[in-house]
Amino acid sequence: MAAGNIGGFIGGKGLNQDDWEPVEAQGEIGVRVDYQGSGWPVVIAVDAFISAAEDDGVLKGTPAVGA
Repeated sequence: MAAGNIGGFIGGKGLNQDDWEPVEAQGEIGVRVDYQGSGWPVVIAVDAFISAAEDDGVLKGTPAVGA
């Protein structure tokens, strides 16, 4: 039997103020998906996350995608 999962993530991150000011506090959202076919010895997984903060009306972010 094939199986799969999907999940979401909502959170935040705090970055070093000396390096990231004024966007050292960022909100973050993401999605995680995996799939394993019937009889497969491996699972295929993909994660996608983005974090961002606003500075003077300009959105600055750091997207990340992993597999």
